[in-house]
Amino acid sequence: MQYVSDPYEVEQQIKANRFALLSNVVQPPTNGLPSEIIALRFDARQELLWSGNVAGRIHSYYGQAMEKYTSFYAAGTPIRDLETVQDVALAATSNCLTGFKRNGSLAFNHASPLFEDIYCINSPVLAPNMVFLGGNQQTLVQLDVETCKEQRILSLKEPNCIMMRSDNRNLYTADSLGNITVRSWNTPDPINTIPAHSGAISDFDVYGNRLISCGYTSRLGKLHSDPFLKVYDIRNFRSQMPVSVMFPPVFCRFANPYFDGQLLVVSKFGAVFAADLNSPIMTPVYYGISTPLNMAISSSRQCAALSDASGAIYLFSERTTPLFNIQTTWSTPNPLTCPPLLTKILTKDLSSCSQIPNQSYLNPNGDDYASDWLSTPDKKRQINDSMSGFINNPDAVHEFADYKGNNKMSNSLYDGFGGQGFDAEFVQDGYTTMSEQRGRPFPSKHPDVPTIFPQLYKRTIQQRMRHNSTDETNYAKWNLSQYTSIIENPTFAYVNTPLHAMYFLKPIRNMFLNHLCEDEHCTCCQIGFLYRMLYDQQVESPVANSNLIRSLKMYAEISAISMIKEGKSYGYFVKELQAYLRVIFKQIKKELPRRYLQEPDTSPTLFSKILGASYTTTSRCSSCGSKEIIQDELLTVILDYSKIQDNVGVPFTQVLEENYNYYNKQMEKCKRCLRMAYAESRREYAQLPPVLAVDVNLTSLRAREFWLTQNKIYDTRPDGSLNEFDARFVVTNKRPAAVKKNGRVSPEANPLIIGSEHRSTGAIDRHKAENSQKTPFGHTFGKWGHYLPSRISVKEENGRWNFSESSGPGTINYMLCACVMAICEGENNFSHFVTIVKDSNPKEPFKNWVVFNDHIVTPVNENEALFTDLNWKWPCLLFYVNPLHEIFKSNDETHRMSIPKEVFDACKNLASHSKSAPKPNVPLEELPKPGDIIGLDAEFIHISECRTHRSVGRVSCVTEDKIIVDDFIIMPESDIVHDYVTEYSGIVESDLDPHKSTKYLTTLKSTYMKLLYLVENKVIFVGHALNNDFRMLNIYVPPAQIQDTVQLFSLPNYKLLSLQFLAKEILNEDIQQKTHDSIEDARMALTLYRKYNEMKGGSGFVNIMLKLYETWSSQRSSPVTAAIRYAK
Repeated sequence: MQYVSDPYEVEQQIKANRFALLSNVVQPPTNGLPSEIIALRFDARQELLWSGNVAGRIHSYYGQAMEKYTSFYAAGTPIRDLETVQDVALAATSNCLTGFKRNGSLAFNHASPLFEDIYCINSPVLAPNMVFLGGNQQTLVQLDVETCKEQRILSLKEPNCIMMRSDNRNLYTADSLGNITVRSWNTPDPINTIPAHSGAISDFDVYGNRLISCGYTSRLGKLHSDPFLKVYDIRNFRSQMPVSVMFPPVFCRFANPYFDGQLLVVSKFGAVFAADLNSPIMTPVYYGISTPLNMAISSSRQCAALSDASGAIYLFSERTTPLFNIQTTWSTPNPLTCPPLLTKILTKDLSSCSQIPNQSYLNPNGDDYASDWLSTPDKKRQINDSMSGFINNPDAVHEFADYKGNNKMSNSLYDGFGGQGFDAEFVQDGYTTMSEQRGRPFPSKHPDVPTIFPQLYKRTIQQRMRHNSTDETNYAKWNLSQYTSIIENPTFAYVNTPLHAMYFLKPIRNMFLNHLCEDEHCTCCQIGFLYRMLYDQQVESPVANSNLIRSLKMYAEISAISMIKEGKSYGYFVKELQAYLRVIFKQIKKELPRRYLQEPDTSPTLFSKILGASYTTTSRCSSCGSKEIIQDELLTVILDYSKIQDNVGVPFTQVLEENYNYYNKQMEKCKRCLRMAYAESRREYAQLPPVLAVDVNLTSLRAREFWLTQNKIYDTRPDGSLNEFDARFVVTNKRPAAVKKNGRVSPEANPLIIGSEHRSTGAIDRHKAENSQKTPFGHTFGKWGHYLPSRISVKEENGRWNFSESSGPGTINYMLCACVMAICEGENNFSHFVTIVKDSNPKEPFKNWVVFNDHIVTPVNENEALFTDLNWKWPCLLFYVNPLHEIFKSNDETHRMSIPKEVFDACKNLASHSKSAPKPNVPLEELPKPGDIIGLDAEFIHISECRTHRSVGRVSCVTEDKIIVDDFIIMPESDIVHDYVTEYSGIVESDLDPHKSTKYLTTLKSTYMKLLYLVENKVIFVGHALNNDFRMLNIYVPPAQIQDTVQLFSLPNYKLLSLQFLAKEILNEDIQQKTHDSIEDARMALTLYRKYNEMKGGSGFVNIMLKLYETWSSQRSSPVTAAIRYAK
């Protein structure tokens, strides 16, 4: 049975009571008995309301009319709680978690011994594929829905966890003793505990800066309903004035999207009241709910739903046409939109991202559901009123996923539409094609035509060597500049580019180079280590950022960024970069004050002095005239294009001026007079920082249309400049080198290949000769133009900042020094980011900009650097600097902090075992001096199932008579060991377990700083295949400080010999008999090095090596393989 209120009655009731009953539905009984609905949840991504009853059946309803959508059995036991994540709806029973697609098909079923008595489930806002499960048990389980693996198991100090809520900041858990524990959903360790009630909590809610709860109080040994709603400020966890009620409350929720002061309160007798925290009066909304069992509030805070013991669901709202979700991420598309083949529908009304389109497609039979399709829909059916409102919305893109088999849908559906996608011009006359309607820069008629752009911007991951090798012979030809590049990690494509851009801002570079602290996962320390490598490392060898990414993975916010990509929303890669900048800037401000073995610095951080713009926002109510003044700091200005009236020919400086002189006027409720009135807000900056970080923010239709228009006017380039010849991309494809007798390599090459076209060597030579007069990216013919200005001038006049491209008296001049661009290879087909920086000391005056595209580094002219085209090159982040500012004058030279020798004493053994080994006891004054020789060896373990990702497990440094370092490395929580490779590493599982280990266990950062100290003190490292060790440790050691026995005991074009073989044949010592030991290997390398110094020189050494190769070859049952490998 279904009831939908009359719109006029709803409107009148809202005027009188602020809330109204929109609709209600009664579920059919099970086995002749009413089905008590004990689980209720609004879908966080679609306009659906989910319910679960005691019989284990799940129903879902669409929109404010609560139209039946899906119905299916989920389990044979009661549904305890429901939740929705990116692609599935989750149902929790007492000992199982089941995932369903929104059409009812089963996605997974996960049972675990950790699920003793599950009662609640919650998914954090910023991590849509992560869920927490709690219940009448003392464990809180964090589960990854994609992999169905428990990521964390937290032992609770509380007796249980019967209820959970979350917001953008924290996770909140309630127990049966009346306490609400605030947790960081990153860890999730407790932050604070709120003793809300002396008895159990029946409901609580969090919104904005407030937490409200209702529950029970214990009097004379019995539980009674607490007559107060408890209110807390979650910023400082302080109690505010409680709200007195005249009835026993069982549910309370915040029910206004604009402020955290309006509530819906439900009594245990079934009465619904509207309350205001600023007023003692409660307004009755509805009576007659039979024993309310559960309550849910939508993410938009516009709708509230109640269920009762009779199987009824009631939907309330404070508006006539509410939305469950204001901005929906359509990861799992809405089956109601049209049949699955109609793949893309674009809509215009930005206020709604969830719609019921063509109602004639819905099955008219009362017992069927809207996920069922008619078997033969009419191809020429016109769009009715319900569809015409959203067919023009350009920001809502819905794509259909796979569907469960439906016997009401036949193949004639596909035949009727000819296998083509849904296009608006085909449905109704007068509509243009989708791409024309949106003004997209990408062609829709020929989607298979590739986008053409210069080769220097193309993705280069596939050009690397196997196993991500950074062999200089492979990378030297790609870098035409004097600067070192950073290797891209495809999973974290957004990490490198902003940090690489900031490296070229000397104050920021020096800031990180002079930071050091003890925190294991300090982001600032890892950026500082990365900058040291960029400054020291040879140009031919790119830098890896594996240690930095390892630290970033410890933050749940970083893991949540990957969820943005899964949605594939338009410009999702820009949103990933924006989310990353928010996280990284927050961490930098938090970590910079820390100092190594010292108290934190309490003065304002240098980062704020460089990028921070302090501002004051003044808001004035037009009704009572009250003012609210807020002071804050802006590190990055995110461009807003909504205030720009005309798109045609708008200078970029005007866009900056509109955003730095912020003004807004909107209707909102005044906190003082409690009236809805216009509020005027102005933002004033006291002064602008020396570096302006500008987020171009191309994530909205308005922004894309604006830039598309400017591209057409300003951005031009000469004909033929997109596909100029570049000799670096002439690929030589060589056959595997044949190996002659005794291990000697004899290389043999195939004909050269350019792209996919096989040519002879002569053809290649002719092609080079024809293009020898062309200078790549130094065009002299044709017209260049770019919208981005290379210089801007700013002047303050009467509290307003005026921007222009021409300087004058009293102006502050800013130069564009670095930017981050996104490269796309088709419509919304993001490829990668590139960093483009201005070279202050170029080799060629006209190529004073450098493009960093992974390991491909190319000097270009300013026109090429600043040219933008939304077909393939999107501007994302810009850095304008004031070079005359005092902070740049004082940082003209690069300087950095030296690693203190105290790093050898400051770290503690993390192994708690009573028999754990002490750290090597070397007095600080006896540490190796410059020029001293030490042996080094490292052992590695596999942290991926495919054995392609390794992590260091042990590092040893020795002298002839001392052990300087012998560290076993504890694995962070973000790394899961799949194979300890004990046969080759000598490491067993218990060695790295802090509870079982008898070794000296420490962090990778601690060991890294020890090695960095030795490197900075010019110590000579001796070892076997040291390049592998240093690459995996992600540390740079100058070649002059490396003596590698694998290279010393080798001849040109001959195979490299193993340490075990050299020890046996040269020293007559057996090593690595059962397993490897890094102490033994390091000392053996030292002994071999001394022996080499005795043997080297003259023809005698060559003869000895030739005999060694003969011995090596004779010991093999088959010929020596051609591949050169580093054997340990």
